[in-house]
Amino acid sequence: MSVSLVPIRAADYVLNLPPYSPQREDGSDTFGIYLNGDCTVNDTIHFLVANYLVEEKAKADHILRAMLKRQSRGVFPNGGGFQNGIVNRDGFGAEFFTWEGEPCGYEGYLVYSFSFLQAVLLRQPEFRARLYRPLRTE
Repeated sequence: MSVSLVPIRAADYVLNLPPYSPQREDGSDTFGIYLNGDCTVNDTIHFLVANYLVEEKAKADHILRAMLKRQSRGVFPNGGGFQNGIVNRDGFGAEFFTWEGEPCGYEGYLVYSFSFLQAVLLRQPEFRARLYRPLRTE
């Protein structure tokens, strides 16, 4: 999931923090890095569950399987895939990624990056029905 789909203009940044803040006015020089059009797992759970609700199970399962595969592969020194608090050789944290899958984060530890794991249960209609039952209006 991306935070933005078009570059964020330099004038819209409060601080100038290279390499995260753009130096070009149109923001194109940092598009795809950190919060300027990157990929982040934080709210992917909502996208996955929405696809399950509208019966797009194959689309959601494709994304979920890719995320679980990366998680189990152990691509970071602590043995995990999406664990935060890890910094790559370029100094980027592992809570945000480029579209090529390279870390481009900044924050360090975001505990809610694991929320996508809820989709393992929420992909089951019976579990969704039980969880969302209090929200239903008859």
